[in-house]
Amino acid sequence: FDAFFGGAARQTARAARRGADIQVKLAVDLEKAAFGSEEEIEVRRRELCSHCRGARSEPGSSPDTCAQCRGTGQVQRRQQIIFGYFSQVFLCEACEGEGQIVTNPCSNCRGLGAESRNRKLAVSIPAGIDSNTQIRLTGEGHAGQKGGPPGHVYVAVRVKKHNLFQRQRHDVLYSQDIDIAQAALGLSLQVPTLDGDAELKVPPGTQSGEVIRLKGQGIPHMGSTRARGDQLVTIVVQTPKSLTDEQRELLTRLAETFDSAANNGSKRDGWFGKLKQTLGSDE
Repeated sequence: FDAFFGGAARQTARAARRGADIQVKLAVDLEKAAFGSEEEIEVRRRELCSHCRGARSEPGSSPDTCAQCRGTGQVQRRQQIIFGYFSQVFLCEACEGEGQIVTNPCSNCRGLGAESRNRKLAVSIPAGIDSNTQIRLTGEGHAGQKGGPPGHVYVAVRVKKHNLFQRQRHDVLYSQDIDIAQAALGLSLQVPTLDGDAELKVPPGTQSGEVIRLKGQGIPHMGSTRARGDQLVTIVVQTPKSLTDEQRELLTRLAETFDSAANNGSKRDGWFGKLKQTLGSDE
């Protein structure tokens, strides 16, 4: 009712707006992702002009009051209709709702109030972080408008592939080659881990494909000071492709010691039986 009889459907001047966010990609090594690190990134962002500090006018001068809206940032349009008058308030087109017009623009930003600059920012990588995780740097984005707060920087982390290890959530996967004698007799050897070399005990009779767990040698849980995954070592028994005469004789004699199952008429299983069959077929 007021809109038809002198009321106003008002539009207010432009309010302060938060600055835009910035997206950055960061690739880190598996060791840094596991134990955390401090990284540095570079962004190009819009900041308040260093010369006029966002005032848009050349320092020492002031903007003029808009003659069209008389500094209110709004203009009223009134139209007579059959029931009376209909009034509406719009943003002033001359000053874009600011109530002031810059007549002596800043020589550095040309009256924009902002300038683009490159900035280096520190990023704290938390221990245990994984790919597709974002880190927010609050208030490090583009400058706001009309006094609004700055935006944020979002850092998308990607963990690089490792030449030795594979990651499976909080566990680390590693493959260790051994020969058939070591698999049969068992041994202790040093294997690499994220913490350095560690002792791995391979029990006698270990089959190819078996997994040995090194507890607590995996990836820390992000946000936890104690919880940590394991390193899973897959044993790969390597069968020799070529043998010397001495090696062939020794392996043949060894395979013959497993003939008791064959003498009883049962099927021989395992790689020793298969090895004797292979050796016999080459003779």
